[in-house]
Amino acid sequence: KAQRASSFLKMNASVLIELSHLIEVFESGNFSEPKFRINATAEVLAKKASKPEEKSRYWFDGFEFIPESTLQNGTKQQLLFVWQNCEGLSEKKDIGGQVYVFDLLSNPEKPKFSIQCSLAQEIKVLPSPTGYAALIWSQNFVDTTGKSYYGEHSCQYISLAGGKKRDFVPVFDAMIQDLQWAPSGERFILISGAQPST
Repeated sequence: KAQRASSFLKMNASVLIELSHLIEVFESGNFSEPKFRINATAEVLAKKASKPEEKSRYWFDGFEFIPESTLQNGTKQQLLFVWQNCEGLSEKKDIGGQVYVFDLLSNPEKPKFSIQCSLAQEIKVLPSPTGYAALIWSQNFVDTTGKSYYGEHSCQYISLAGGKKRDFVPVFDAMIQDLQWAPSGERFILISGAQPST
């Protein structure tokens, strides 16, 4: 976490400290008091009112800071992706992990939108170098079809420039070996399929 905080300082951006149910956002160089807090509660993250027993179902497993970008209308946005991995093996499309997207420049304490991840015992967010898109790589550790010993993977492309367009990227054999953006942020490379993969 210390190394990660150091990288944020070099970018002259905000520094974030991640806890299980709380994320505190600090202005660079001022650590006396967080600028704001994001709580993993039903009141903050749920789209609709939750039952009392559902209040403990929210937590944070990780976050990713997205480079600041400017929309076509001239509005600047500074996005923060925060995710919650699936608690167990997710086999149904309507359950699984969630990725919450916050805009730190407009309404930092409430998600701007969220993304459902059906294969999501582990989630990884890869922002483009430009900040205009992100890839969400999610995986189950076990293949629910029984075809693979290495789990099953999914990839979503999320457009962050003036909209919330989402596309599932085709993945051969539901297996991703590697995923990286090109330095320009205009393209990405996905290696998928059973090994040896292509």
